Amino acid sequence: MKSKKVFLKIILISAISVIAIAVLAYFAYGSTLLNPSSEKSVINVLSSNKSNPIDILKIEKYKDYVAVLYTDPTDDKLHFAYFEKAHTIPTDI
Repeated sequence: MKSKKVFLKIILISAISVIAIAVLAYFAYGSTLLNPSSEKSVINVLSSNKSNPIDILKIEKYKDYVAVLYTDPTDDKLHFAYFEKAHTIPTDI
C-alpha cells in the first residue's frame, strides 16, 4: 500500500516537472521571435551592438514578409533585411 502511494507521488511529480519544463521552453522560444509591430524587437534582432543600436528608416509588411531598411552606426551604410512570417510572432491575432 505504501509503495503504491510513493509510486503515484513520483509519477505526479514527474508529470508536473515535464509540464513545467515544456511551458518554460515555450515562453523562452517565444521571447526569441521577432515582433514586426515593435521597433524595439526589430532593433534587438538586427543590432550587432546593443549599446549602439541600429536606426530604422522604414519597416514595410507585404504578404508573408516584413522588410526593414536601416542604418548601422558601426559602418554608416544602408542595410536591408527581410523576414518571413515563420520567423515572426503573429500580429493578426
